[in-house]
Amino acid sequence: MSSALPRHRCSHRAGIVFGAVALLLASSCGRSTSPSATTSQRSSGRALTIGPSGASTSTTALAPSGTAAGATTTTSPGTVPVDSGPGAATGAEQALQAYLSALSHQDVNTLLAVSDKGPEALAGVLVDVADIDHARGATTTVDVTADTFSPAGEPSPGSVVLSGSATLHTSVTGPKGSGSSTDTISGPVTVALEQGRWKVVDFTYDGRPVVLSPTENVGQTLHGLTVQLGYVVSYGDLSVALVTLASSGGDVQVSYQSASLAWGGQSEQGAADFTGSSTPTGILRFARTASAPTGLEVAFTGSSGQALDFSFSLS
Repeated sequence: MSSALPRHRCSHRAGIVFGAVALLLASSCGRSTSPSATTSQRSSGRALTIGPSGASTSTTALAPSGTAAGATTTTSPGTVPVDSGPGAATGAEQALQAYLSALSHQDVNTLLAVSDKGPEALAGVLVDVADIDHARGATTTVDVTADTFSPAGEPSPGSVVLSGSATLHTSVTGPKGSGSSTDTISGPVTVALEQGRWKVVDFTYDGRPVVLSPTENVGQTLHGLTVQLGYVVSYGDLSVALVTLASSGGDVQVSYQSASLAWGGQSEQGAADFTGSSTPTGILRFARTASAPTGLEVAFTGSSGQALDFSFSLS
């Protein structure tokens, strides 16, 4: 799935600037980008050049597929995607170990091959956050310490539940400082056989389930700005929405204003950050909702001051 990060990080723990984020949406595919436009946008007055939907050559999302800046697509030892050849328990354990190793290496291809649903969405968040950090000149390092995972009960032919835990030690160092965090992936871990390949489809993150809210990957266009909602995933103490921005025609300049996530008759105000590609991915972070999110609203302002308010249903 597509792009942002663990609930850690100096930039995320401290909170992202809620003020306007200026974005320049350009229609010309292949237009050169100035150095300042290759960084993620967090404050007003900083331009980002992007093209029409589908024109990007630098997406960091796992869906649509891509590779984060600084990430690797070289399969490392122990991360070889696994098929259904081994026995159920062995195949499931191999898939989980491949997933954990791919998180450490930011190996997008392997993550796509061995995960689905919430774990795939979470991986997309982590990859995009590393991309954002990389664009700011920072280096993200993820070390995984895993206990032995073992089957919890008798495996079925198409699904295996594993018990155990793995610790993610994440550190970010760069010109604006450094930060670190420790997060835990633990059982029950569900690994399912999908089209002949074992994939990690469910686990617990920091003691809470990873939940992928239903979306239809729908897009809306207002005054030349297209916002595509990829998904909303809840993990740990965060709910994160992933959106992609593009222009539908000529050059469009907009400023990000706000985002809110609705649930149970209430709403959470969020913070936003964007990758620096020609069709930027927006990472919208909220405090985790107490029940399933029901709607997402994202507001921008056009260059002439017109309101560009997008509303998505999550039911």
